[in-house]
Amino acid sequence: MDLTYNPTSPITHPLPDIEKHSFRSIDYHNCDYELICEQLGSIDWDELMGLCEDDEDGSDFLSLFNLTVLQILLINAPPKPRGKTITKNKFSHHRNILNRKKKKLTARIRALNHHDPTSPIITRVQSELAAIHILIRDSINKQLEDQETKAVNTVKLNPRYFFSYAKRFAKCKDLIGPLKTASNILTKNPKEMADLLQKQYMSVFSDPKSKKKKVPTATLR
Repeated sequence: MDLTYNPTSPITHPLPDIEKHSFRSIDYHNCDYELICEQLGSIDWDELMGLCEDDEDGSDFLSLFNLTVLQILLINAPPKPRGKTITKNKFSHHRNILNRKKKKLTARIRALNHHDPTSPIITRVQSELAAIHILIRDSINKQLEDQETKAVNTVKLNPRYFFSYAKRFAKCKDLIGPLKTASNILTKNPKEMADLLQKQYMSVFSDPKSKKKKVPTATLR
């Protein structure tokens, strides 16, 4: 491929399909910026502006400018690698639809009870609402089951996913206290418990300047 590009000279290499590419499709982390700057510096921008004779508001030159820069980038830079396609959670999408139906049915039941409490339609709408509740419950259970299956299947390949999944269900946290004071009295007072814990932690440390400090001596044999 001929990398010496000049938009005012005859094109000797196939240009990329501009309609299928954009500035966002370029991998800017792996561009050859030295070559790009060299080619941008070799362009006669005044000559390009002269090609836009009837350009009163400058829009034609702006379009030509963007096209020129884009062509140079596409020639000298690789395309951005495509990552995994992010898909919406099918369970959440389905439940959103069900929740909208539930709101409509609930509002309809409320309106019927207000205008005609004896209407036979109320029973039918309540049955539809109960069926939607069952579908929402089944959707939640199915999503939890799929997440658990995924966590178990990926425990060897991706243990972080498994432990982050399991951590969400660890809701039981141990509380501190009550603690026993020096008088063998249980206390739940936050300040008293903080003083007791501080005293306990300090007991395992020693002051290097203290005269009571005992320095172990080694016996030479």
